[in-house]
Parts: sequence; structure tokens; C-alpha cells
Amino acid sequence: MHKNSLTAIKAITQDGSRLSRREIILKVFEDNPESHFTDREVLKILYPWSDNLNLVRPRLTELVKDNKLEEWNSARCSVTGKTVRLVRLAKKEKQTSLF
Repeated sequence: MHKNSLTAIKAITQDGSRLSRREIILKVFEDNPESHFTDREVLKILYPWSDNLNLVRPRLTELVKDNKLEEWNSARCSVTGKTVRLVRLAKKEKQTSLF
């Protein structure tokens, strides 16, 4: 398992509290800002022993709805052969003046 993954799983904030699953998932993307992942890839980074996509999919969907992450493209899943979404850290768009 990648060092960043282990750090994310064991992540503890400065005040000693544990990070939520949502914060841990976001940290995976922040540690790899130019990368994009399928839901299954995020699962394997954080929980390599599990095949249960419900560990990450609801939080990924929430992060997309909150504009923290964005659905970027699609790819063929190496396990199922189905077309799946690729998710990446949302790009901050420059706000332009209307006038």
C-alpha cells in the first residue's frame, strides 16, 4: 500500500480528533492534485482488503455535489468491464467580472 494511503487512513488532526471518511477521501485527491480515479481505485487505495464500493461511493458522490470533486471523464473498469466515472479534484475557476 502506498505511504500516502496509510497516512490518510490513520490521519489525525492537530487537536487529536480523527478525520471523517469524507475528509480522508478528499485528502487522497489533495495529495494527488493532478490525478483522477475511479470509485474502485479510491476504494483500493484506502481499503485494499475490501470490494465493498459502499465504503467510498456515497462520500465521493457527496464531494462531487459539494463541488470539492468533479466527474472528469469515463473509463472502462478493469474488474467489471463497464464504463465508470473518473473523478478528480475540482478545478478552481477564476471569477470574472461582469462589467
